[in-house]
Amino acid sequence: MKRTQIYLEEEDFEILQKIGEKRRQSVSALIRYAIRTTFRTPKEGLQILKDAAGLWEDRTFETDQYVRLLREDDRVRG
Repeated sequence: MKRTQIYLEEEDFEILQKIGEKRRQSVSALIRYAIRTTFRTPKEGLQILKDAAGLWEDRTFETDQYVRLLREDDRVRG
């Protein structure tokens, strides 16, 4: 990640602060998100999906079993 400094109009900064408070995100996180969603080309987004493909190819369980295991800890026992 690179560090940079930008100048914002006071009104724009206040908008980002208010949204950040509601979402519990920093102004920096909101700006990074806006850049990714506004300027990233669909081709770049597709490449990210392709890079993620096959991450679970070596798994030894079925997806529904995995989901059930995740949910077990949240169930009310009584």
